[in-house]
Amino acid sequence: MNVENRMVEFHDSEVTGIRLDNRDVVVEITAYVHASQGRPGIDRGTGWSQRAELIVEDATVERSLDSNYLWITDGFLEVNSKRFNNLLPVPFDESGKINLRLSGAEGSLWLSGRRVRLLLTGTPTYVEDFPGAEKED
Repeated sequence: MNVENRMVEFHDSEVTGIRLDNRDVVVEITAYVHASQGRPGIDRGTGWSQRAELIVEDATVERSLDSNYLWITDGFLEVNSKRFNNLLPVPFDESGKINLRLSGAEGSLWLSGRRVRLLLTGTPTYVEDFPGAEKED
């Protein structure tokens, strides 16, 4: 993936594990990553699958999953009053009042905390060409 602009799309990503690390919650994800020379997820580009960790520091679990698996159909992250609906820029590292909400057929995961970081790990795997989102008139 030799592209400057990347974003993780919650929709079509999978939570594959959740672990506690002291007071932090590490959400292990197989992420769908949009890559584009323009605006990822909007402009033409490519889609990739890559392992990632979403780390919520000083976390409180408000709603947890029955298992450590979730095919994400909807999600957002709020940092203070800024809301990231479905797409999270890469790299990502923000502090403040954190609210993470991920949901799918298997349930919902709700976390709050004081800092959130997104770390891409492993080697990305090509999934598809992304033609770009339809433009509104």
